[in-house]
This record gives sequence, structure tokens and C-alpha cells, in this order.
Amino acid sequence: FEIARSLAKHGCQVILACRNMAKGEAACAKIIKEQENANVSCRELDLCSLRNVKQFAEQYRQESLPLHLLILNAGVLNTRFKLTQNGYEEMFQVNYMAQAYLTVGLLTSMITTKSDSPPRVIAISCESHRVE
Repeated sequence: FEIARSLAKHGCQVILACRNMAKGEAACAKIIKEQENANVSCRELDLCSLRNVKQFAEQYRQESLPLHLLILNAGVLNTRFKLTQNGYEEMFQVNYMAQAYLTVGLLTSMITTKSDSPPRVIAISCESHRVE
């Protein structure tokens, strides 16, 4: 949330890709309340579904929106083994596979974005893999 807030504060168009639309819309509303002219919106993206990831990327490409910066910040930490509808272990799919799939799906949008600086992908991780 803080990254989105800061980018919006600096005049960037921000699209929050959220699994939970109610929480995403609440985050957008909070940013807009703080900064009336913030250009922020919310779209549904469930990394537990590779089909949903593909649809998200296809829709984004069809809209021909520029993409200067892709921040991969999603993650789950499960203590129990759980499979996604695609048959992959949930943490592996959400924390790695779906994010890589999303990045590949959005590469065309990034490559065709006109800018003085190259587009960037930032992957945020944490130390939660160290379960003791």
C-alpha cells in the first residue's frame, strides 16, 4: 500500500492488482481521500489462477496502456500443503510461478511503452521462507 500511495503522490498512474477487490477498492479510496487528484484504480488479479493471470495480462495489453514499472509484491505463507486449481503447490505458484507468468504476459506492454528510461520490474520478497 505504501508504495502505491507514494507513486500516486508523485503523479504516477497506479493500478492496484488485487485478489480481494473490496480491500483493493478500500485502498484506492484511502489514497484518493488523501490526494484528490490521484490517478489510482483497482483490478482483480488472483495469482492462484494462472487463467486469471493470463486474462489480466491480455486485458492490459488490449487497452494499450503504458507500463513503466511493474512491482511484484504478492505472497503467501502456508503452513500446510495446498494445491491450486492448476495443480501446483500454492506458495510456489503465488510467490513465483504466477508472478513470472504475469511478467512475461506484460513484457509487450513494457517494451512498447515510450519513455526516456527503460521500464522496470521490481520483485519484492521477504524472509518468511525461514521457518524455524
